[in-house]
Amino acid sequence: MDTRILLTCSLTPFLDDTICDGAVRFLALARSLAGHRRMFETYTKSLATQLGRCTNTIRNHREQLVEAGYLWWSTNKKTGITTIFIRGAVEPPSRRAALGLEGGAQFVAPIKSRKIIPPYRTTVRHAARQESPLMNTSEVVRPRPLLPQRTVAEQLAAIFGG
Repeated sequence: MDTRILLTCSLTPFLDDTICDGAVRFLALARSLAGHRRMFETYTKSLATQLGRCTNTIRNHREQLVEAGYLWWSTNKKTGITTIFIRGAVEPPSRRAALGLEGGAQFVAPIKSRKIIPPYRTTVRHAARQESPLMNTSEVVRPRPLLPQRTVAEQLAAIFGG
């Protein structure tokens, strides 16, 4: 079972009509292999094996991504190791701003280190069924008061005009 993780990415490359689906899969794999470094070294054959394609197909995908502005690469001629750099266009706008790249978001929301759970609000339904043993009665939502109830004699008098 493959347990690879894809970090946050911009949706732009995934919705780009100029690159094919295989190139998008190649970009997702490259982003996964690069991690936070945004670059990694590998052999083209290794990428082809991981994606189940031939090396020429991987080279074509790589060229499509370079032309679209999502990757840059260089190969060491002695060792044959390819270094692939992931450009800032793949990063989401919030991360582009944090990295100081062009085209970042104007406002970046602070990233919270842990999940904040809102306080529990008890409703009338919960209070009636006593679902929570830790219920605070000061938070119970009280229903609006109903119209004053009339007696049967008052209702008959209103109906028959008496």
